[in-house]
Amino acid sequence: MRFDECLPVILQFEGGYIDDHVDHGGVTNKGITQRTYDAWHGSPFLDVKDITDDEVATIYKENYWTELPRLLDLCVFDAAVQHGKGKAIKFLQELIGSGVDGVCGKNTLYAINTYTLRHSTKELLQAYQARRRGFYKAIIAKDPIQQKFANGWENRMKKLEEVLYGM
Repeated sequence: MRFDECLPVILQFEGGYIDDHVDHGGVTNKGITQRTYDAWHGSPFLDVKDITDDEVATIYKENYWTELPRLLDLCVFDAAVQHGKGKAIKFLQELIGSGVDGVCGKNTLYAINTYTLRHSTKELLQAYQARRRGFYKAIIAKDPIQQKFANGWENRMKKLEEVLYGM
């Protein structure tokens, strides 16, 4: 999948404006936090509530997107939006046995190709999703109040898997 195909999937998961004091991401609109919006604009005086669709697409592409093989790109993109791009790439690198530095370079791409030749893309996607579920459990173990988001996280994972395995 390419960015233009993946972005609408992510936006379906993200929804609109949210200001939940329990959410560690803080104030968010269409999945973009106020903190990210401030950094992107270089100004803390613009409200993420007013973010435009073009700004959303640009921020996602610049900050969260990684060119990867089809389907893996969507899976890692979704994780990057949820956990940060570096962590999303580290999850992948852990699974494929490459150096774990959070940067998707030629060694990571080579390791992806090697892994999928030995196994399958579907196996890699399933392992990646399992890794993410483990991460969510760790978040809740560290901060039990985050349990309030567990059903939403799991529903998101299931919807993503419907997209991934339905293609």
